[in-house]
Amino acid sequence: MSSVANWPLLIGRFGLLALAVSLFGGACFPLYAPWTRRGHEPTSLRVTAPATAAVAGLVWLLSLWAQTPARPGFLQFCLSTVSGAALSAAVLICLALVGMAFAPARSPRMRAYVTGALLVSLAFVGHAATIGGIAGGVRVFVMALHLLFAGAWLGGLLPLIIALRTPGAQTERLLRAFGKMALGAVAALATTGLIVAAIVVSLAGGPPGPTYLTAFAVKLALVLGLGAVASVNRWALTPLAAGDPAKAARALYWTLALEQTLALALLVTVAQLGLLDPGR
Repeated sequence: MSSVANWPLLIGRFGLLALAVSLFGGACFPLYAPWTRRGHEPTSLRVTAPATAAVAGLVWLLSLWAQTPARPGFLQFCLSTVSGAALSAAVLICLALVGMAFAPARSPRMRAYVTGALLVSLAFVGHAATIGGIAGGVRVFVMALHLLFAGAWLGGLLPLIIALRTPGAQTERLLRAFGKMALGAVAALATTGLIVAAIVVSLAGGPPGPTYLTAFAVKLALVLGLGAVASVNRWALTPLAAGDPAKAARALYWTLALEQTLALALLVTVAQLGLLDPGR
């Protein structure tokens, strides 16, 4: 991994990661808040997001292949390397999601399973691909959990914002359902995040380098910012929704917009961290 980002690689990595998180969070939303479903999403929307994710995944895949030493054939790279196979699987899953948009409506759980598989495939790319054996398997498993919990929380922000556009008697119920899910996700993220950080530090063979530490400090600051905003939403605005749903929804529009912005910045940092050498 280099200490300086390759722009196509960074853009592809961020694009696929952000869209995979959004797709999974959106698929999980009706599972814990089924009463918010007001008809199906337009087919165009259900096609655009996974199609764009497939393009981002292909950019990521081609960028990795282009910088591989003694570059093998593209098909060989896709079949014989862990990262190549994982990204190829991710692109195929995105195309499957495009196909699902034209198929007869299926249960929300099916879409959650498929988008979850997309996130899990990304756990095999990056630092995870450099470790073998049991340690590598544990690392991939923990990273997969980390991505799934991040997707459920951060990917659910946009559907929550959309659902709150029409505040009413169900506003508090919706906020409490999302807050309960988010609370569990954050606790799991903190645990898995510490494990992932410990494994990455072990890869450095010593103290992490200044470039990696700086990027990690930015990530930590964004996580703390997200936690602070989420706390305001959970402990101040959710109780307000019981008495004045309209006022709570207006305040939540701004705090959730801030939370969504911080989430996107966090995903940029995560995309960059995956390209850095922990020792530099």
